Amino acid sequence: GPSPTRPPRLARRPESPLPAPPPPSVRRLDQDLQRVVEHALGDEADHYGVVVLRLTDGRTAQLNAGRVFYAASLFKLPVMVEVFRQVAAGTLSMDEALVVTESAAEYDLGTLAHEVGEAVTVGRLLEEMITYSDNVAAIMLLGRVAPAAIDETLASLGLDHTSVLTEDIPTTAGDMGRLFELLGRGQLVDHDASEAMLALMRRQGINDRIPQGVPDGVAVAHKTGNWDDATHDTGVVFASHGAYVLVVLSDLAWENEGIIGLSRAVYRYFEGIPPGAAPAAPMPAATTAGPASTTRATSR
Repeated sequence: GPSPTRPPRLARRPESPLPAPPPPSVRRLDQDLQRVVEHALGDEADHYGVVVLRLTDGRTAQLNAGRVFYAASLFKLPVMVEVFRQVAAGTLSMDEALVVTESAAEYDLGTLAHEVGEAVTVGRLLEEMITYSDNVAAIMLLGRVAPAAIDETLASLGLDHTSVLTEDIPTTAGDMGRLFELLGRGQLVDHDASEAMLALMRRQGINDRIPQGVPDGVAVAHKTGNWDDATHDTGVVFASHGAYVLVVLSDLAWENEGIIGLSRAVYRYFEGIPPGAAPAAPMPAATTAGPASTTRATSR
């Protein structure tokens, strides 16, 4: 595969005003939920960063929320947000076609659905980048919207520890929690864009973590990330007793079980299911991300 390189920095953002970020919602620490989170992770808790937030009532629990992790493919979330922001600003169209270059195609991990030289719309690339974490689509969109523009938007949203400007692509559970809270409240870019981003992530094809802890039929809008020091899943679970944000970052390699166990414990707590009750069947895992060789900045 290609040698690790800093993500390309191309043009700066087109001039367009950034709206003031919405204020954080009122959050209420739920001590029982906090105990559920800590118990679910047990002795492995130090390896994780967690934010849980029920959107209906603000009940929350956190663990190492300010710790910086390597984002892995979670960097594709800020790319997605910036695409929608520029579309809303009128400086980009979902129908704009981008050409697959040889340099972009070098990032392929076997998911590239296009030939070099083929023109692909922004909307199609967005679908591929999110639903099966295609790296070529991510590199093409990153170059089109510009990494500096993405970081500027992240800062405007109060995501102070997340960046796509360096190969380290850092993030925190707190930042991801903020992003998904804004999404879940319809406040990321605007209401229509928030709804479209959630719908896109509900079509996720990599469902081997958070969705495995909830019953089949419970919708989850989410995005995963993997590397040899990262196993993540982040999203919104649309549970019957109220949608909640669940962000789980870890520094462990390809370790899904901790995320599945935490997802199950949080779902059962919010839904009032007694600890001894039989679990419902989760949804099929569909595509599972496995280890693959690529640059550090474009993992699944």
